[in-house]
Amino acid sequence: MTTATRPRPPAPPPTRGGADRRVSALTAELARHLPPPGDLTVPAQARGAHLATRRGGLPPGQPLVVVARNEDEAHRLADDLAAWLASGSVRVLPERAAMPLERALPEHDESAERLRALAWLAGHPRGAVLVAPLAALVQRTLTVSQLDALRQEVRLGQRINQGTLLGSLVAAGYDIAVEVSGVGEFASRGGIVDVWPPGAGEPVRLDLFGDEVESIRSFDPVTQASRRRLSEVTLLPAGEFLPSDGWAALPERAPRHLTEVLQADLARLEQGDLSEAAETWAALLAGSATADHLPAAAHLVLTDDDELGSLAGALDQQAEDRRAALVAEGELPRDWPLPYDAGAALKTLRERASESLSDSGGTEAGYATAPMLPGRLDRLGGWIGEMGDRRVVISTDQASRVGELLEEAGLPAAAVAELREAPVPGAIGLVHGSLSGGFVHEPLGLVVLTDRELFGATRIRRLAPSKRVVTRDLVGKLERGDLVVHIDHGIARYAGMTQREYGGDVKEYLQLDFAGKDKIFLPADQIGRITRYSGGAGPTLSKLGGTDWERTKRRVRRAVAELADELLEIYAARESAPGFSFSPDSVWQRELEEAFPYTETPDQAR
Repeated sequence: MTTATRPRPPAPPPTRGGADRRVSALTAELARHLPPPGDLTVPAQARGAHLATRRGGLPPGQPLVVVARNEDEAHRLADDLAAWLASGSVRVLPERAAMPLERALPEHDESAERLRALAWLAGHPRGAVLVAPLAALVQRTLTVSQLDALRQEVRLGQRINQGTLLGSLVAAGYDIAVEVSGVGEFASRGGIVDVWPPGAGEPVRLDLFGDEVESIRSFDPVTQASRRRLSEVTLLPAGEFLPSDGWAALPERAPRHLTEVLQADLARLEQGDLSEAAETWAALLAGSATADHLPAAAHLVLTDDDELGSLAGALDQQAEDRRAALVAEGELPRDWPLPYDAGAALKTLRERASESLSDSGGTEAGYATAPMLPGRLDRLGGWIGEMGDRRVVISTDQASRVGELLEEAGLPAAAVAELREAPVPGAIGLVHGSLSGGFVHEPLGLVVLTDRELFGATRIRRLAPSKRVVTRDLVGKLERGDLVVHIDHGIARYAGMTQREYGGDVKEYLQLDFAGKDKIFLPADQIGRITRYSGGAGPTLSKLGGTDWERTKRRVRRAVAELADELLEIYAARESAPGFSFSPDSVWQRELEEAFPYTETPDQAR
């Protein structure tokens, strides 16, 4: 066997927003044996290759949509697709984590990712692949027309009335704030409008001179300092729970006999305040199933259809059980609408599906699971040699180690970041970065091996953490009795949410109890002034109007200043101290590093 390609620098790990294309050269060869769409037998490990090959045969403007069983499977498939796609990009449509009919504040980050994916799909990107767990498509969201109408593009030099802009933000579900600190908030002062739209990594600041957009800049939500200049920004709706016919029409569509809890919800909802009612009122607030956003021309693929059917039944049963429990507790009337109908949604998806993939029972597509390496790793060279004139591609996170073993067996293969062409029969291609699993494609004589076949496991990929700051979502994670720290008044006990009338408006406040009978009512839009207490057990509550908290803050400031002085002395000593030259990394150290089963964090990689 021989090597197939020239070495190149290692590629970064795949991202779901695009593709790393490290094995995409193989899809041109697989395309020559691609069966027509239908009910096909394709093992899970080969689905990334098969779907990327199918994507290559579709018109660029026709999206490929894949329905997976759950979010973990959707992310694994998306990671594989990123490696196999020759062009285009892949995204995952996440599901909301809340239980059906659960009383909880909506998570802005979750809805932001969902709306971002749906808006991307609606924009008809070339070569688009959307992978969605069934639950994500079943859950309700904005209607297609709402998403289109509420989406707003703002460009540098554009003429726009500030009042009209602010009104559109309110209509799109944004919360007004003193300072923007979380997704879905906006603030206005003079000719400046700060807004944090879904899908943006940072909030943006629009500076208007009269009716002209004079500048667009991103800014730091903590320091409020401007950062990058932008030429345009897309303002997506801030949430998924916006009734298409307006808040005022909600009482007409609600069941007649409401419990006290629902009557209180309705009073807040008529003012546009979701509070904890979003998932409970989902059937009345969100106009359509997410599946309705899939373009009519999409090439729709279902994976493991039998299991999707079982999952749809389980989702519907869960919703019915939740409703029955809440009816028994007197929180919901018996005729309260369910938040979704998973069975009906799956039936529609089946009627629209162009293709179905399963492990067995369909038309053979030429794929089989890859064999596992028998015995110890030092047998790798001999085992590969026994494959004769097959094309062998090894995609592994331990490429240098595998390369050394192949070279010792007389089968030199230089590790590359991306295959430029498919290996010829009898050749070996060695690629940096593993896949979720390998497979055999008999018509092509291709064997794809990964860390799963060589080492028994693949690297566990961490999902990229979203940038989060303190927002209103903190309220949803607080329970009555939890200790919090107010920046101005000290340690208090959270006593829950309450409504109070001020200046003719009814607003929501957090009740914070301090020492004795002292308490304050913190406006919900000032949630950023408190944090959850994380110190030692049994702290003493602060007394309002006292000096203890100010003395505590002064002591902390002095301690921080002293610590900073110590750190400066330590770093100065380090800079002036003679260095030590470590020996080069050994083979054993490289093997240990490559065997680390997790994707490194940015700090670990430095």
